[in-house]
Amino acid sequence: MLLYEIMAIRKYFFITKLYFERLFAYRARLLVWQSRDLLSFLIFPFIWLTIYGERTDILGYSKHDMVTYYIVAAVVNLIAMSYIARVTQQAINRGDINGILARPVSFLWYQTTQAVSYKLLGCVTIAFIVLGLKLFWPQLFVLPTDPLQILFFLVSLFLAFVLSHLIMLGIGVSAFWFGEINALDQSHDILRTVFAGQIAPLTFYPQFVQTVGNFLPFKFMSYVPAQIYLGRMNVVESLQAILLAGIWVAVLWIFLSVMYKRALRQYEGVGI
Repeated sequence: MLLYEIMAIRKYFFITKLYFERLFAYRARLLVWQSRDLLSFLIFPFIWLTIYGERTDILGYSKHDMVTYYIVAAVVNLIAMSYIARVTQQAINRGDINGILARPVSFLWYQTTQAVSYKLLGCVTIAFIVLGLKLFWPQLFVLPTDPLQILFFLVSLFLAFVLSHLIMLGIGVSAFWFGEINALDQSHDILRTVFAGQIAPLTFYPQFVQTVGNFLPFKFMSYVPAQIYLGRMNVVESLQAILLAGIWVAVLWIFLSVMYKRALRQYEGVGI
């Protein structure tokens, strides 16, 4: 049993190694991807600093809080947001999945390994960015000092990735039935942009939008990790948010598992 587990780990380690080699073979593309994940968020602090003007507070957010919020949102987007839907669709439509299914690896875990590999590179990028901010912009970027707050943030960051990845895998797997996933993918982007708090903190939205957002998983992908990081959620609120995110993970995992099994039953082996 132990030998089987070791061999399984080695398989996915080898996949990670191959994916890293492919990423670094196209370094310009990798740079564009990483920049895309960051720049859309790093523009917002400058806009908000102009809006603040001489004011020191808007709806309970100081200038420091607002700048830090968008920096954290950028960190979460680079580390936690999965973009595996398109890759999954291509593997299904081109028939690449056939070769994967013939190997002793899970197709879903194969896709997950690729997503995690890309996010590991994102962690390195974020480390350099945070270091630069603390050196050149220390007055506007706040680092937490409470170990429990840091722990809750890291857990929320992990759950944000899992939630995003499960949703995107589900969208990708839907290609078994629909072939084309543009509508689903773009609808997801709109919902995530609005309800994850990527445009502005959810507390800035109308009450109706906030209410709708509380029934969706997207707030756990950006807004909640940022709130925990800023210390705007106490221990009980942080634990409640982490528990709810965990429930969403369980629900989405069950849904994806059922969806994938049904997809394989009716799969016709495109590209064979």
